[in-house]
Amino acid sequence: MKVIENIKVIPKFVRTCPLLAICTESRQHQKVVVRHIWKDALEVCEDIRHQSGMKERYQHRKEMIERLFGTAKEYHNLRYTRKKESPKWKIRLGLL
Repeated sequence: MKVIENIKVIPKFVRTCPLLAICTESRQHQKVVVRHIWKDALEVCEDIRHQSGMKERYQHRKEMIERLFGTAKEYHNLRYTRKKESPKWKIRLGLL
């Protein structure tokens, strides 16, 4: 499964760049940009998050989502994490 995408810039465009020394030290004058494949989706989510009306909806997060996490912690005895370093405990948490 491919998680990282390599984007290579065409060298003939880079050679004429006035900021070449700052961008790359490559002898082939080629800049490689490493980008996660989900980065585009994350940028869309960030744009949605900063739209009007989303701030009010985000305030209700503590009422909806945090309550579910609190209930899960209580029912699955995750309130106290005394055994969190134990290998058996890590297996048990992985099953949830």
